[in-house]
Amino acid sequence: MHPATIREPARDLRVAESADVVVAGGGVAGIAAAVAAARSGASVLLLERTCTPGGLATAGNVAIYLPICDGRGRQVLGGLAEELLRLSVADLRREVPAAGFFREPAAWRDPAATPGERAKGGRFQTGFDPAAFSLALEALLLREGVRILYDTRVCAIARAIARDGAAISHLVVENKSGRAAVACRAVVDATGDADVCFLAGERTESLATNVPACWYYAATAAGGGAGGSGESPVRLRYLSNPYDKDAGTGGGAAGPFFRGDDAAGLTAQLLASRDRVRADLAKLRAERPEADVQPFALPSAYQQLLLYACMVRCFFICHLDNLRFAVPAQALCILLHCICKIFFLDFPYTEHCDLHMFFLSVPIQVQPFSNTNSSLIP
Repeated sequence: MHPATIREPARDLRVAESADVVVAGGGVAGIAAAVAAARSGASVLLLERTCTPGGLATAGNVAIYLPICDGRGRQVLGGLAEELLRLSVADLRREVPAAGFFREPAAWRDPAATPGERAKGGRFQTGFDPAAFSLALEALLLREGVRILYDTRVCAIARAIARDGAAISHLVVENKSGRAAVACRAVVDATGDADVCFLAGERTESLATNVPACWYYAATAAGGGAGGSGESPVRLRYLSNPYDKDAGTGGGAAGPFFRGDDAAGLTAQLLASRDRVRADLAKLRAERPEADVQPFALPSAYQQLLLYACMVRCFFICHLDNLRFAVPAQALCILLHCICKIFFLDFPYTEHCDLHMFFLSVPIQVQPFSNTNSSLIP
């Protein structure tokens, strides 16, 4: 019988990289933080555990950039929030409603349009091609001088002084090169799971409220093959068990429920989500027996788990001095709240949805620090 534990020998880790600001997580929020820091003159390293930037928006097929207006024709967010929204459809030549590809309304492209005209024209939002947006985001990062490490996961933190509350001086990462350290002056936790917070000993809460969910693309070619007459467009399919919009297990939510902060639970959620895809394909094929229905562009790996509007580790931020975050704590609190509340709200959107990209308009501040003063928070 195998022992319950084994001892891993202690070893020195090489410091493979260093940067003023290290951003953990290459989703849209992490990209915004990285770009803002780079434009402020900081050296920036972005760590992303998958092999593409954009997080849920791209690898998760959550291909809707929610409104940055108030629903009454008034824009409430600008800066990076607007820049990334427009970037999401910069290469879109024609709209494809079935696939969820649509540009911002014309009134929002006209600087002379009045609030009344914009209100009638529709919300300031887009529906984008995840692959095109991913390529555009990567090009933006490289253009701004942000260094990227893909296939890299944060697995531990190290402090400049071995005491609680001391500044984080290094992140320990693992990737194809093995285990190494990354030196940093400031850290942004944009992992989506509060991984850095958790590793640093901040208070976190693990919520077993995630349900099977998956957004995927399907193609239906009539006539039994690709290129046949009457070939229909690609369609974005939205699948999810009923969920609790208050991030619980009530409100008509239907399990099984998952935490997602352990390997077995994560795998079980992915398998259950893909069961939903197989059932949906069987339904489509039964409804259209003359067509060749094929899936493609499934969400990659773990991105499916975060599709449900509930953080795996929903952390309560009371103080972040010891984490050396380079964004105000208020912005992270709003980001977490809105991720938990927005993605699956019924249309039409309510006004508080417009807070969901607040993080993107918050300037990064990189300040000199010492071991006795670890706060970057204004």
